[in-house]
Amino acid sequence: MKNLGKLIVLFIALIFATINAYGQIDTVLRDKIIQMANKDQDWMMNPPKNVHDNSQFFQRMEEIYQENYDDAKVIFSKFGFPGYNRVGKDGSDKFWLVVQHLNKWPDFQKLVLKKMEAEVKKKNASPDKYAYLLDRINLNKGELQIYGTQIWYDVRYHRTFPYPIVDIKTVNKRRKAVGLEALEIYLNTTTESHFALRDSINLKSGVKKPWLYKVPSHMFGKY
Repeated sequence: MKNLGKLIVLFIALIFATINAYGQIDTVLRDKIIQMANKDQDWMMNPPKNVHDNSQFFQRMEEIYQENYDDAKVIFSKFGFPGYNRVGKDGSDKFWLVVQHLNKWPDFQKLVLKKMEAEVKKKNASPDKYAYLLDRINLNKGELQIYGTQIWYDVRYHRTFPYPIVDIKTVNKRRKAVGLEALEIYLNTTTESHFALRDSINLKSGVKKPWLYKVPSHMFGKY
């Protein structure tokens, strides 16, 4: 009976601990961040049918970036980088997504990156997302990227290439450390996606398959 009593007490304690942990999540803030990210993604991926030309599309895109920058500044000034413990993993990752697209404000991105790094070290933010933001900032500064997350698709060769990477022979080691797949797998996945989007054009050109990297390719080091 004593053991049963201890188990009951432990079970009740675990229930309250769980309630307390979830109680720390700021659902209002999380919902706001998710709304910001969805606004960005919805317009980018599924613009309304009444948008007839690129000028309308990009004008609205710039407006969304400005709106998200204004809101992100307020959030960041109050909370720093919102980690898992404040807005959950989904909210934290969505805040990263918003900032990732704010290339017009590089100084703000750098401030967020610094705070995000501290949260990553506490396992309170996603290390793979941190890698993407670091590479984006480096590339926009004209510097080499560290993890090879920033890439481009060459329609002539039907292949995805990474922008210049520091010490490319060891990039897969760095990618593995932050939870990213091997670079050649990442590039091949992106190549196949781009190739599929251009399927009708490719078929007319007589191209039947994309140009993929060998896995492992030995170009980027062991994974």
